[in-house]
Parts: sequence; structure tokens; C-alpha cells
Amino acid sequence: MTQTTISIDKQMAVRFDGGDAANHTLSMRHMGMSMIGIERLVSVSLFTLENGRPPKGGQLLPMVVKASEPRQGSFELNVSLGEIAVFLPHLREAILASATEVMWQLVSGALLRMGGRQSDSGRHLEKALDIIADVESHRHEEMMAFWDSPRATRIGRNVVAPIISGSCNVVHFSDGADTDAPTTTIDPAMAETIRSKDRMEIGDMETVTIQIDGLTRHNSQLNVLHPAAPDRFITAYVHDPAFQKVPNLYTQAVSQNGMLRVTAKPAIKDGQLRALHIMDAQPVEFG
Repeated sequence: MTQTTISIDKQMAVRFDGGDAANHTLSMRHMGMSMIGIERLVSVSLFTLENGRPPKGGQLLPMVVKASEPRQGSFELNVSLGEIAVFLPHLREAILASATEVMWQLVSGALLRMGGRQSDSGRHLEKALDIIADVESHRHEEMMAFWDSPRATRIGRNVVAPIISGSCNVVHFSDGADTDAPTTTIDPAMAETIRSKDRMEIGDMETVTIQIDGLTRHNSQLNVLHPAAPDRFITAYVHDPAFQKVPNLYTQAVSQNGMLRVTAKPAIKDGQLRALHIMDAQPVEFG
């Protein structure tokens, strides 16, 4: 028998961790911005797969958000598509059978691409296209063009608004609500890249020793010597919650020797290190 409705038994889980979300609370404004951003990102991505171009107006597909039982230290919602067959005739069968996975693959692919993880992004798009077999081969290029557009960037900024505002530290998107479901995590380094006008590639986490030349507390930034070129300076964005409490390791380092051992992700453009995103720091011990 042909399936005619989308099963809501399996939904895309959106979990906000850290910050205010650790106490199961979240700014209504930033949560609303994030939910609207997800709705627009899924709608426009699916429309582009169906038609080969984004919608010209503000047409959105029906989506449903359902509050779920919170996990310890987080704020979680489940998202599902509504009845969309009338809007997406070519994608209908694939969406009816695999709505949650398609939605998760597209959201993951879009945010990873905008967040500086292009290679990871491509794998998600390829998987979505494998599920939706009834689309033309050039949809890959058309989707990438949309994800690289200013329109997509504006949508992406809304999705990560809770991270940018400090309401939470990370956002997890999971292919279902099970604890072992495949998950894509958007961290502060990626959120900052989505927010920025200057697209960069975000590398893997690494440990590096930095020398701090200056500190700007109101926007959580450091001016540090380039680790590989001591005659140059780069910006380090501090996402470590400890930075907000004074005194801290960072202020102490500035007043003493300026050296810290940090866990950070590099931001790279044209093969060159342009910035660091610091998640944690330890003092440098001198013998």
C-alpha cells in the first residue's frame, strides 16, 4: 500500500547544551529565531531540490515543533515535517519514507558548509541526494549555490542565534530522538563563522601555546602572536565560560607573562591561519 502521510514517530531532535540551556531554560527570542531559521533552511533546501532554485517569495513548508522531555543539562525540541506532498511532488515518496533523515542531512550539510566544514558538508548532501533518487544530477551544484548565498547565511545566523547570544554553548541536530542517533554538532567556532561575513575553514581541535598581547573583555577576544610567525598578530575568540569571571587565567596571563596553553580550533583562509577559537586554557609552567 502506498504511504500517504509522514510518520511523526521519528523526528529530528534539536538539543541546546550549556549556558542557560543547562538549567532547561532558553531565551524565547533566540529560541524563536533558531526555530524559524531551521524552518526556513529546511523549506528552502527542499524547494531547491524540487525546483532547481530557491523560492522567490517567502513560501515555507509546514513544520511542527514538539517539546520533548529534557535531558540533564540541556534544552531539547523535536522537529518534524507536516504534510508536504502537495508542495514537493518529485520528492514525495522519499520524504514520506525518510522525512527525518532527509531533513537532518540537509540541515547538517547547510550548517557545516556555512560553518567552515565544507568536506563534512558534502557528505551530508550526497547522502540526501542518494535518498531522493528522483532529482536531476545538477541539483548538487544548485544546492551548494544556495548554501553559499547571502540568503542562506542570514538564515544560518538565525539558527545559531542561541550560541551567538550565549544562551547555550552548542546545538546538536540528531537523526531521531534516540541517544545513539547520528548527530551533527554546531559549536561556537562554527557559529562565529556562520555569523561572520568572511567565510573561513574551521579545522579540528588542537592544543597550542599562545602569547597574549592584549585582551578585550566585552567581546571575548584576545590579540595574540601568530604561533608560527611571531612578527604577526591574529585574533583569538574565547568561548571558554571561565573568561566571563574576573580574574581568570586570561587576565592573569596578560598581567604576568602572557603565555597560555589553549585548546582551540583554527580558522583558516587561503591556507593561512587567520584566527583561533579557544575552548579551554591551562597555565604554562616554566621550569
